[in-house]
Amino acid sequence: MNNLKDDFGGDSLFELIMFLPDSAVYIFRLLADNTVSKEYKVELALCLFYIFSPIDFIPELLIEHPIALMDDAAVAIRTIKLGFDEKYISSDQNKKYWPGDIDLVHKIDEWDKAISKVLGDKFIIQIWEYLRQKATAPS
Repeated sequence: MNNLKDDFGGDSLFELIMFLPDSAVYIFRLLADNTVSKEYKVELALCLFYIFSPIDFIPELLIEHPIALMDDAAVAIRTIKLGFDEKYISSDQNKKYWPGDIDLVHKIDEWDKAISKVLGDKFIIQIWEYLRQKATAPS
């Protein structure tokens, strides 16, 4: 693991990269919970759609660098942060469903600010608006 940390720029970036798979597992677990509101489940589903979609605003296949994961991380962080900030889910659910180190969740605000500095808050909001439009557009 230490070699991977060094390859990906040290502890902070490595933790952020490892946050993505933990986020996906966490979101799947929340989607399966009947006590989570439908409104928040829509946000969770949009997040998963974006993370697993081959079409990204910053495509991983074209850019072989951790920066290519920034848009995915931004969407995951904002979605999970929404659950914590808006109290959609309880702290017990957070602890129960989070598959990784729960202490990483406490870094969400820090990561959100850092990613906003790199990508710009406006860009992240535009990603969400695009996803919401796609979700509500008639087929």
